[in-house]
This record gives sequence, C-alpha cells and structure tokens, in this order.
Amino acid sequence: MNRLIIPLFLAAACLSGCTWDDWGTMTRQPKVLPYRESDFYADERAMQAPPEGTVPWETRTVKYEWRQSKDDKGKWVDRIPVPITADMLLVGREKFEIHCATCHGLVGNGYSLPAENMGARPPPSLVDLPPHPPGYFYGAISEGFGYMGSYASQLSVTERWSVVAYLDVLKHSQRASLDDAPSSVKEQLMKEAK
Repeated sequence: MNRLIIPLFLAAACLSGCTWDDWGTMTRQPKVLPYRESDFYADERAMQAPPEGTVPWETRTVKYEWRQSKDDKGKWVDRIPVPITADMLLVGREKFEIHCATCHGLVGNGYSLPAENMGARPPPSLVDLPPHPPGYFYGAISEGFGYMGSYASQLSVTERWSVVAYLDVLKHSQRASLDDAPSSVKEQLMKEAK
C-alpha cells in the first residue's frame, strides 16, 4: 500500500495542471531589498526608521542593556529608575516566581528542587549575597551571570526593574526579626507560635 502513495501523488500533481514554473514561483517570493525604492510606502523608501521609542532588534547589544544598569561613569546604578509602587512589586513577585524561583527558590534562598539536582554549582542565595546596587541585579537579569542565561527576551525593561525591586522585599522579609513587625502582627505571630 505504501508503495502506491508516492506514484499516486506524482500522478495527481501532473494531472492537476501544475508545472515546474508554478512550483518555482512559490520559492521566488517578491521582497524589498535595502536601499531600494518601494511602492508600498508613501515616501517610496524600502528601509523605514523604527517607531519612536523602540530599539531595533539588530542594535540590541550588550552595551545597550548594560547602559540601563550603569551610569555615565560606568558604575552600577544605585537607585531603581522607575517609581516603585505596590502594583510594580506584584509584577516583580509574579515574574520572580515564574523565572527566578525555579533555581533561586521562592524566597530567594537558593533552595529549590532543580537547584538540588544541578550537576554544576548550585545557584546562590540572593538573600545572603553581599550588598550590591540595583543596577548589578538588573545587569545580571539582562545579560545573564555565570550559568544563568539572559532574561532580556522574556522580561521587559520595566519587568526586570520590578524583579529587582521585589528582590529587595525578599531580602527584607528574610532578614526581619519579630521586633520589626507592627504590634498587631507581632501579637498574632506570638499566638500562632504557641
């Protein structure tokens, strides 16, 4: 039965009236070459400038990404350049749990099932790292660090800064003592501990 399929297909193609020229036109599609005229655009230029406020994919380089995390003197940015809001922190938490917690753990302490099974060096505890400015973490998320790859294609610039802001929340939460809690929360925690 299988031996009959190919000859039947070839016979059907021949009888359908298709010629090799028809097949050839499917492989030769019209396209606009750089620096040529084009009737498609009003200004008749084939090459168009990217929309304002965007960065063409071809020019997204390491230098551009690191520029977001370093100042004019090449030092790490010491403040998050976007306003920190509750919504931003919720986005940061969501993106951290999706992209970062797999290896670094839900609380950023480096404990997770994939981390335990890594053959190479396990991911670090983000909570116990020595203090680094926010630009350092933004740069690591954007370009990768060590075994960790870049997340620039998965996270927008604002989402990356949201993750950096949420990381500060995690550090605070993991280092907080009972005395840091408001009195109403402290009472509730004491009741639960008993």
